[in-house]
Amino acid sequence: MNIRYQDLSLTLKKTKNILISPHQYWLELANIEEQKKDLYIHYALPLIGMCSLFVFVGTLVNFQNITHAFTQMISTFISLTAGIYLSTLIIKLMAPSFQASSNENRNFMLVIYSTSIFCIFHSIANTFSYFSFYRQLFILFELYFVRLLWLGATPILHIPEKKKAGFTLISGLIILSIPMILEKLLSYILQIPIISI
Repeated sequence: MNIRYQDLSLTLKKTKNILISPHQYWLELANIEEQKKDLYIHYALPLIGMCSLFVFVGTLVNFQNITHAFTQMISTFISLTAGIYLSTLIIKLMAPSFQASSNENRNFMLVIYSTSIFCIFHSIANTFSYFSFYRQLFILFELYFVRLLWLGATPILHIPEKKKAGFTLISGLIILSIPMILEKLLSYILQIPIISI
């Protein structure tokens, strides 16, 4: 697994495209067949790595405790990575109920691109203290991923319009809750003070 500067540059470019012009970018992505492994190595891993590093730096600056910052970085990396994979698996299993494609690569594409914004804002939120106004603001920004999921559902998984609302609601809850549950579990296991994160 070799992450190059080009992967980081491409990750930033793709994230900017999905953030600024999501409808157009989903239509472009619908015509691309990316393998899950390649998408993980060249997009998800650099994104999650950057977010985890950002959490490390932010936590270190705000709490001035290298052990706390390191364990928070590990917790973020594991919870986001496992959360994306578990969300993809669950969404793939429920896709036929919504007359959607159950192609694993397409499901992973929908989850990782829509979740990229969640990862970024969630990582920024985690650098502030628990009751901080800025933390609450960035947690609110995390929810933008639901709009991205809505816009990508039909071009990527061919979900009929009448099934799109239910799919978006259930998928959004899955994508939102799994990384957060994993993060709380890891906080408990790694002895990270949850209230001060």
